[in-house]
Amino acid sequence: MSTPQPLPDARERILDAAEEAFASGGYAGGRVARIAEAAGVNKAMLYYYFGNKSELYQAVLERTLTAIAGLAQGALTDPAAPPEQRVTGFLQGYFRILRERPRFPRIVMREILDGGERLTPLLAPLVPALVATFGQGLVMGQVAGQLNPTVDPRYAAMVLLSPFVVFANTAPFFEEVLGIDADAAAVSYEGTALTLLMEGLKVREQQS
Repeated sequence: MSTPQPLPDARERILDAAEEAFASGGYAGGRVARIAEAAGVNKAMLYYYFGNKSELYQAVLERTLTAIAGLAQGALTDPAAPPEQRVTGFLQGYFRILRERPRFPRIVMREILDGGERLTPLLAPLVPALVATFGQGLVMGQVAGQLNPTVDPRYAAMVLLSPFVVFANTAPFFEEVLGIDADAAAVSYEGTALTLLMEGLKVREQQS
């Protein structure tokens, strides 16, 4: 049996199709044959890039998680930017990633509700590094007197990222129920979320 020859962009097409399938039906509902068909390849080509369904699922998650980790490393450790600007830049980039891959948050939420058996091994090496990078940036800002010292760096990342996950998971609601274009809503939502979040990070003047 001959080895399938790689096709231009085939790997990304497979990942895109798999992301859609897993977001819609979870891990169990993501059928390899349907994913291959949606990607415009045969199953042999899919298995050329990904040895099995579990590897494909892991690759779907890793693609976005790695992008987020890279964004954090670049945005939150920029020595030329003040702490508030670093956090704002990271949150804007994070929201952009979720807008580009809106199905990813649904996969993560499904996985968490199912117990996180397949998600936890992937998050184990990535999340602590992300939280540490985020926390370090906040602590530096707090020590310099530029960020609110009452904010606990251990939980800040989760609190600051949650509003953008909520929007990514509820964007269809804006269009179907409220009749608001999701792309237009995203602009206002991002501005509103950043204003509220960053206000909480600002240093408060001491009351006399």
